[in-house]
Amino acid sequence: MTEFELVEFLQKFASYCVTINKPVEELDYKAFESKYELNLPIDFKRLLKLSNGFGLFGVEVFGMNANDPIGIEQVYEYEHKVRSPTMPKYLVPFSPDGAGNHYCFDTMKANGDSCWIVFWEGRYSYSNNDLPEVTHKTFREWVMDIIVEETLKNYDFNGNDLP
Repeated sequence: MTEFELVEFLQKFASYCVTINKPVEELDYKAFESKYELNLPIDFKRLLKLSNGFGLFGVEVFGMNANDPIGIEQVYEYEHKVRSPTMPKYLVPFSPDGAGNHYCFDTMKANGDSCWIVFWEGRYSYSNNDLPEVTHKTFREWVMDIIVEETLKNYDFNGNDLP
């Protein structure tokens, strides 16, 4: 599923089930990359040009919301400077699970246009030999698994629970 197809997929849902934000300017994510000296995955940047983050049935993907208290930069700052234990610099949290944990881009593990996705457990103290679990090899795989497949297992496009 391409980034364009993902946005089309999201648009099929009733408006109360989904939030699709307006696209972001390239300067917004380039400023983030420059400030933190890392590169966001290309497939995620393509998505930002179509939708600056989104939400579907409680699954949220952060956007580059400079003035929003819940954007990638704000969460990155909190997870890397305030919270204990802090995340390694190369992890970029992009989707929370609601319990203080996040799916993150592992920017050290580039994979073509994407990078590995790891699950950071916020209360766990990781060591150098004990790193967060890799859940998906690309952002696209994560989207297909967590957004598309899980949603269609549980809901129809009108937001009704499936039997």
